Amino acid sequence: MGVSQKSPGATPKPSRRALQAGLLLLLAFYTCFNLWYIVRTSFELDGHRVWCLWDDAMISMRYANNLVQGHGLVWNPGEDAVQGYTNLGVTLVMAALHLLPVTKESSSLAFQLLNLGSLLAIAVLSGRIAGRLFSGWAGPLATLAVLCSAPLSIWSLQGSDTGLMCLWLTATVSYLFGVLGRPNSFWPLVVLFAAGPFLRLDAMVYVVPMWLFVVIHIRQRTLTVSTFVATTLVLAGILGFAMFVYGHPMPNTYYLKATGAPFQMVFDRGLESLGLAVGLWPLFVPAFAAVVVFCRDMRVLLCAALVAAIMMYNLCVGGDWADEYVSRFMVPGLPMLFVLCAGGIAWGVHHVRRYLDKASWLPAAAGSIALIACVAVFLSVNPAPAWDEWVSVSEPAMYRDDNKRHVTYARHLNAILSPSDVIAVHWAGVIPYFRDGPALDVFGKNDAHIAHMKVAPSLLRARSFRPGHSKWDWDYVMDKRPAFVIGASKELRRHRVFKANYRIFKDKKILRRAFVYVRDDVARRSEKMEFQKRPPG
Repeated sequence: MGVSQKSPGATPKPSRRALQAGLLLLLAFYTCFNLWYIVRTSFELDGHRVWCLWDDAMISMRYANNLVQGHGLVWNPGEDAVQGYTNLGVTLVMAALHLLPVTKESSSLAFQLLNLGSLLAIAVLSGRIAGRLFSGWAGPLATLAVLCSAPLSIWSLQGSDTGLMCLWLTATVSYLFGVLGRPNSFWPLVVLFAAGPFLRLDAMVYVVPMWLFVVIHIRQRTLTVSTFVATTLVLAGILGFAMFVYGHPMPNTYYLKATGAPFQMVFDRGLESLGLAVGLWPLFVPAFAAVVVFCRDMRVLLCAALVAAIMMYNLCVGGDWADEYVSRFMVPGLPMLFVLCAGGIAWGVHHVRRYLDKASWLPAAAGSIALIACVAVFLSVNPAPAWDEWVSVSEPAMYRDDNKRHVTYARHLNAILSPSDVIAVHWAGVIPYFRDGPALDVFGKNDAHIAHMKVAPSLLRARSFRPGHSKWDWDYVMDKRPAFVIGASKELRRHRVFKANYRIFKDKKILRRAFVYVRDDVARRSEKMEFQKRPPG
């Protein structure tokens, strides 16, 4: 049960001091580079710097802000509660950040900096895991792979929960491997197991393989029972809380994305998602080699099981709507793939060095060439959109211009609407967070009625499915009589009530590429509004 000695393919360890110096330099450069990326996500508005996460992350920020304001974990205070967030623990972390003496315009920066710290910890922990499994150069290579991963950095710094989820997973695996041979040091592991579903329910995809590892390999009864009981209690508590507060045990987005459509359509969309991540496939060659060579090591098999589990999960949920950057659901599993890849490469380099050992200079040359090749491979496997997004240091980050426009909308609406006026939004994050008042999410992330519908028949006929963007009910939306409708899609312009009662809101300052629609009676009651007197259709 103790930690095994060097695996059969281990390579000689490089100088510890040189490694530490090189690692510190890499981490320093990585930190500066990602700080600049964070700056690129921000923008100037009315003479002030505004920091903003990507739109979906701002949904959780709205729940966090409402909690701190005393309204509870709700979307619209005073209305029926809906569980629009999927990550209770992460949302509570956001709520804690809202207790800091910062404005709404700066609260996102605090979360981005927290995620940057998580990325640094993930890189170090991944190297530690690989070093325990394979020794030699595997540890530094795994750290290097994490530092070269554009999708991991982008999704974390944009404010999704992938950074904290990835930190949890690597910390749990690292401690799990470290506890072998020390059966009296497992209580932190129990806490880590329970923390998974608390952060996000689908962390159970990772918890189950790790618990089976405890049962089969560690065989410590107290640890087995403790991790099972702790995880079960947390899971039951979260589901019970959701059932009591929201009326449904699962997050609203589960019903939005995973129900109402034939499973085959969802599965096909998941396959498409994996296809868009085709750039990552070269990493599977050395990873597979590591699994084959070290198949007797249960720790290696656990890492492989975690990678396989997250891929299957991505298939079953239909991937993500922004798969060109690699699906968010796959990103937390990337460090485990990097660990296996580093092990396979280290094993291959070891055997090449042995073959070239007859010439004194060739082994060193082979090692240098291999290191340069690894850097090139780790950088080249990034999908083109993610790579361009990450390294285009002079360009604004993804959705920055959309975020700026949406903050402008929110401020403008605050000035001309009463706090009780409802606005209908397609982008459900930034505008509702910065606008003081109720919002209606027309795509259903934060609306139980729309989330529990079936996918639109037109999409079923076309076999077209996008997670979170395939359900709508314009009769229901029009019955809510929103004062403003931000954007129009999916045949809304042709809806009879919409055509009869809404006009294009005209403001040259904020309307350049998108339309905002205002209800006639709302426009008539305010002298601050200008609108075009013609049907929007």
